[in-house]
Amino acid sequence: MGRSFMIGVACLASLAASTGASTEIEELPPSERSVFERNLVSENVAWKDIVTHQKAYSTLLQHSRNFSGNVLAYVTPWNNHGYDVAKIFGSKFTHVSPVWLQLKLEGSSFVISGQHDVDRGWIREVRDTGAKMLPRVLFEGWSPQQILDVSSSAGRTSSLGKVLTKLAHENDFDGYVFELWSQYNYSGKLANALIKIIRGLYEPLRSSELALILVIPPPLYDDNVQGMFSRSHFEQLRDHVTAFSLMTYDYSSPQRPGPNSPIQWVRKCVESLQPTESEYRAKILIGLNFYGYDYTAVGGGAIVGNQFVEMLQKHKPKIAWNEEFAEHYVQIRGNEGHHVMFFPTLKAISMRLALATELGCGISIWEVGQGMDYFYDLL
Repeated sequence: MGRSFMIGVACLASLAASTGASTEIEELPPSERSVFERNLVSENVAWKDIVTHQKAYSTLLQHSRNFSGNVLAYVTPWNNHGYDVAKIFGSKFTHVSPVWLQLKLEGSSFVISGQHDVDRGWIREVRDTGAKMLPRVLFEGWSPQQILDVSSSAGRTSSLGKVLTKLAHENDFDGYVFELWSQYNYSGKLANALIKIIRGLYEPLRSSELALILVIPPPLYDDNVQGMFSRSHFEQLRDHVTAFSLMTYDYSSPQRPGPNSPIQWVRKCVESLQPTESEYRAKILIGLNFYGYDYTAVGGGAIVGNQFVEMLQKHKPKIAWNEEFAEHYVQIRGNEGHHVMFFPTLKAISMRLALATELGCGISIWEVGQGMDYFYDLL
């Protein structure tokens, strides 16, 4: 895939000027009408449409599902709205993963920190909607030698399985989402060691009816550069995990501004891991970003929904659609500097849901506290 559309810092100086001061727009509350009935799922979207309707989800669709695949919804403590989203729209999610836990290796002991964030009342409310509760476990601070040591000892892996099983039973967890592959540039012996650890944990968790979802980085990057996680890794693990949470976002960066998740790149990532349709496709949860990026002449960074709405209200920009990437973007030139913003829209999300359906995949959302409430009409 080429990057002919990538936005260089130099071109930021030529962006269209903003049209005036901030104007307060009435934000509509939830109602029975859906985003489909209001004709909001469109390539042609105005800034005022987003500001006005972004909180107005359909109360009639709130507890039903449009997307048939598995849906993993991440919730983070630093975006508290995600806790409410998980309760309001829990029926649309098959799995909810609060980002709470860190797994550390201290001497010969496994220590799980972050348990002070565990909210058992909230867990009960979310599980009552039908969603399963799988907190994320970040393998934090492990050295390469520790990884090799644990992987070479069936006893150590079994011990870790018992620690995780006990914690799950004490807190009504339905399993875990493990994030360890994206922590380091794993290859060769280290990659094989990670595979042994995951395979070793799968059986004790499965025997206790606990799910294991593994976060994986994309297998391909720009210009088909190979990533850390390959088809070979996928094939060695696909019978030993419940699902893979595939990080198909952050395609661009402040150093190389551009789209968050070009749709053809997403397709290529899935087909690289599992070229043909099979039951294993259903184990791939395509990553959907519910955040965006605001690029400036000095770099920029990630933005969440309320920040995007503030910028739209302030600058009243035109919103453009790029057909190749299937993403909307906004160009702003104001007194406070120049901006190019990519943020997910109803049209962009709907196209990725259609792609997931076509490929036979599920989705994973990072993360629900960052998005807009009317997004969930699509699910």
